[in-house]
Amino acid sequence: MISIYALIAALTMMLAGEALQQYCEPASDWLARREHAVIFWLVLASIPAYWLIMGLRPLEGVIGLRYLPLYPPVWVSSAMGLVLVFFFPESWRVRSDLNDIVYGLNQFWSNANNAQRVFLLIAMVFVIFASFRWTIRRRWFRDWLDGIDDASFANALWTWLWQRRHGFVGRSPAIPQARSYVNDLSTFDKVRAWIETDDEIRTPINDAFRHTPIAKRIAARLAENEKGETTTLIGQRGSGKSSIRNLVIHELRTKPHIRVVTVSLWPFASAEAALHGILDSLATELSRHVDTLAITGIANDYVSSVQRSATWTDMIAGLMARKTEPKHVLDKFASIAGATGLRFVLWIEDFERFGGIDGDATTDANPVDEGKLGPVRALLHLLDRCPYVSLVMADTSLTSRFDHSKIARYVERMPRIEVQCAWHVISTVRGACLNGFPRPVIDTADRTHRELMVPPQYRAHTGVVLAPPPQRLLEPWEAILVLATTPRMLKSVLRRVIELWTTLPGEIDFDHALAAIVLRECEPGFFAIFDRELSGLRSEARRASGEQHSPSKESTMQVEATAAKLPVDRAIAVRSLAHYLIPHYVQVSQYDRHWWSVWPQGFASTRIRDYWPRFLSQSPVDKDESDQLLLGEIAAWPESDRFSFPFRLADSRFEFAASQFGQAKIRSTWRELLPAYIRALADLPKSGWSVGDHFSKINHVQTVIHEGQIHPVEVRKVLEPLLLEFLPRNLSVADEITDWLRAEHVHEKGSTEGIVAHGSTRQLLEQALVANFGNEHGWQKLVHAVNPHRPWDLYHLSWGLDRIRAGLPNAEPFEGWPGVARSILAFTKLQPKTGRLILASFIVNGRMSDIDEEEESNIQFFSRSTSVWQGTVDERFAQRLFDRTELIKCLAQCDPIQTPQDQIEIFANSAISWARSELPKLDPGSAFHSPPE
Repeated sequence: MISIYALIAALTMMLAGEALQQYCEPASDWLARREHAVIFWLVLASIPAYWLIMGLRPLEGVIGLRYLPLYPPVWVSSAMGLVLVFFFPESWRVRSDLNDIVYGLNQFWSNANNAQRVFLLIAMVFVIFASFRWTIRRRWFRDWLDGIDDASFANALWTWLWQRRHGFVGRSPAIPQARSYVNDLSTFDKVRAWIETDDEIRTPINDAFRHTPIAKRIAARLAENEKGETTTLIGQRGSGKSSIRNLVIHELRTKPHIRVVTVSLWPFASAEAALHGILDSLATELSRHVDTLAITGIANDYVSSVQRSATWTDMIAGLMARKTEPKHVLDKFASIAGATGLRFVLWIEDFERFGGIDGDATTDANPVDEGKLGPVRALLHLLDRCPYVSLVMADTSLTSRFDHSKIARYVERMPRIEVQCAWHVISTVRGACLNGFPRPVIDTADRTHRELMVPPQYRAHTGVVLAPPPQRLLEPWEAILVLATTPRMLKSVLRRVIELWTTLPGEIDFDHALAAIVLRECEPGFFAIFDRELSGLRSEARRASGEQHSPSKESTMQVEATAAKLPVDRAIAVRSLAHYLIPHYVQVSQYDRHWWSVWPQGFASTRIRDYWPRFLSQSPVDKDESDQLLLGEIAAWPESDRFSFPFRLADSRFEFAASQFGQAKIRSTWRELLPAYIRALADLPKSGWSVGDHFSKINHVQTVIHEGQIHPVEVRKVLEPLLLEFLPRNLSVADEITDWLRAEHVHEKGSTEGIVAHGSTRQLLEQALVANFGNEHGWQKLVHAVNPHRPWDLYHLSWGLDRIRAGLPNAEPFEGWPGVARSILAFTKLQPKTGRLILASFIVNGRMSDIDEEEESNIQFFSRSTSVWQGTVDERFAQRLFDRTELIKCLAQCDPIQTPQDQIEIFANSAISWARSELPKLDPGSAFHSPPE
């Protein structure tokens, strides 16, 4: 056959020379003189040109040096023809034969017309290309008899010996034994390097989840015999199917005759495009090894052969195109592969994406999907039966619409990540973040909260007994391992966790952030509903914990309905994490009423601040909003900074956060802290004590100390000297201390000791009021002590909240009151804007305009409503507490408030109106006249 090629090449060159001589004699003479050089440089120039256009690997296939004895390329026959023409003319027999042939051809060419010449050239080209298929040789020695018609015995023997030498024959490896694996995720730095990319692993040394045995089994089956066994690999998206492919390639590295061809069906939008993609990938891989001119257009041939003829014109066109059976088209590929000794493993991925299947869904296909899947299914069936081609199909489910069970002999399932491996990776990141990455932080969560995120066998023996989770719910760590079941999910979760913690270290609860990120990355649909209904879930959690009544379950029903759409195990897991983030989200809870205090930086409560927007935005926090800065000041007090923590407690922006974060510090150092705290309150600008802040300044610290089981007597010993110190300096601070002392008396549950102690404290306060404000210089001290923003402080201190709430007696507040009353009137003459409010608090009773008369209240400062309160001067108190004449004259000279903002201002206007109406009764000539406009 090579000789036939050489003869055809020689004749072609002779005819070309005659044609050039006839039509272009000058060029023919030039070529005759430089024929060898021109051919040499043309051939030499074609090699780099092809390399630049097609690349190195296809160039190797075209040159065909790798499989030269098995499948000679086209250029071999051309070279032999050149040798025959240029080097054998000296032989008289060859020259005589060639001269006769050339003479006959010249005569024929001279006598032929142009149409005959064109037809002759076309026929010669057709003979050359059609004869390519005759050079195919069978692979093994046992196939000699099948190919004896096309090959000589010597050529077949040469082929078999060459294959034997290169290890293509006689190897049937057994399934390799399991070996130990290198765990490359043993440190935090290695975990960070691992999660930086989603690239597939390529060697067993990087296999942290023990997937190499699966790859070894698949590789062993592919190398067992000539055909190899078709395998289906089933696993979730991101479970490592592509990594299994790389590991199989790694295991087959000692089998150079087995080539793995990977095809992803995801980019293809139609069945025809998918068929082209599969067959072109096989042809491209084969072209890297041998010349594939004989199977050029194999994809088009196959697609043409499977198309059905709709009309008689299509049938005629098909006959003229010489359509063949689809199997015969694939036989061309198999024959070349068999001649070269190559075997191809076609690894096909992304079946579910091509078929429009969402994850592991098993719904029936619609007609459009079946139109896409049917031709691909048929091609896979033919390739499964094709010699020298093995199939490995990676899919998400055996119940998809590709009939894997009818094609595959073996099915391998990707296992879930082992609990020990997954928890090792999570705990490595968690431990690093809680212990210094990216910088040391102060943890605010309770020990029980941290233990909930740790499996029982890893929990520290702290003596803390955790309540079991509610029925049909999992502990948080269990739920995380149920949801993050694939390496891709685990990488995505840890990547987001490290990114969040790098931006907000210690500014958010780590375990709550971890649980929320697992929901967002593993079940984004559920997370979207959870995010939308978070406010409602918080409200329902407060109602369930007893803080509110008449609970509404609308948000809970929305979240439950979303969870019910998931598989059972994942539904339980997302419900468990939702309950962990928002306790009392379900009916049964393991947390008590004060669950929010277990993790103050969690998402369940907004008492300190709302951490959910901080979690969603992941923006760096300002200095004033930094929890870690506040915690650092708490930890440093009182050794390194004796003022920062008390001032934080006194500042309304930080008071609640400081009291909650600093509970342990407050209870351990309360004797030193209380004086510094009271002094910080006294140093606040008086404008910071607004009406709405009443009782909020000191109540947080008071609650922390009370819950610390500190005896009230000990607290009074510290507070009473402070009361005497700050009464002449700041009535607001004195009022707060007095209320604290009253609360300590109540905490003693009405014991005789408590009643006596409270009476002694009250007596001490009354003596201090008389001593400071009951003399002729008392009004001067009132100027320094009164807070214009809290004019009721003196009213509270004089009567006491107990008597105010129980009903004021028909008497003076205490012995020595007249001197204090004269100081108040003198202060009002000096500062009428504040004095009118103080006087109104003593003599005006307030009531709501839409309630019954008996529901009148003497407490005139709890509501900001200006539309419902009305004030009426109580003549009895005005007569008993003050000199009536001086009181009327003093109030009559005060200007009314044009736009009252709260009740006390409404009451002041009522007092002024009353005084101006009473002034003429005192002296007819002293009627009050408003100044002209």
